[in-house]
Amino acid sequence: MLAISYQTGGPFVVFSDPAISQVSLEKIAAFDADEDFFVLTAHDTSVVRELPYFPEGYLNGWKASGVKNRTVWGFVEKGTAAFVFS
Repeated sequence: MLAISYQTGGPFVVFSDPAISQVSLEKIAAFDADEDFFVLTAHDTSVVRELPYFPEGYLNGWKASGVKNRTVWGFVEKGTAAFVFS
């Protein structure tokens, strides 16, 4: 994820200010590395198979159920839509 902010041009560049983008990604990465936070990013379809759907399911208890451990590296698996960014 951090490498995205360094790209200059191309089809996947979606920021207007590279410096601000880098700061934002570093802040998100700090939360993501913390075991007490479960960071979900928009349009990351790699987590869909593990997330419960409302109204039957909730994310309460995500830590105890291990959902973060099962999804944290899903975006780098070949075949997922998010793999193009890895």
